[in-house]
Order: sequence, then C-alpha cells, then structure tokens
Amino acid sequence: ASCRETCCPVGPSGLRCTRAGTLNTLRGLRGAGNLTELNLSSNALESLSWKTVQGLSLQDLTLSGNPLHCSCALL
Repeated sequence: ASCRETCCPVGPSGLRCTRAGTLNTLRGLRGAGNLTELNLSSNALESLSWKTVQGLSLQDLTLSGNPLHCSCALL
C-alpha cells in the first residue's frame, strides 16, 4: 500500500517526508525518540536547527534536494 501522507513510516523506526516541495519548515519531532531514520529529501527546507533533531536516536538523516542556507544554525 502506498502512503499518500506528507510523512510516511519506513520500517519499525523510520520516517520519510519526500513529497516534492511539501515541507518548507520542520519543528520539534515530539514523541519521536525512537526514530533512527529521517528522510527529508526533495522538499523546500531552507533551514534546519540542530535543536529540531536534538534528543533523537537518528542514525541516518537525509536532506538532499533542499535549498538549505548554510549557517551555524545547521551545526
């Protein structure tokens, strides 16, 4: 079954949000402490604060295809 939501589960602890240009902002991911994989590729994200993913158990974060503005906030 194909997921038609903005963000879809991947495996037991992954989340894929790759509907082209859908996301232009991402704030805290509450209740996602077990998340190990987050794919945000091909969206419209211009920035992503480290605080957004702080405390997550991420092993893989994919941001390719976003118009990110490089700044210290990304570190």
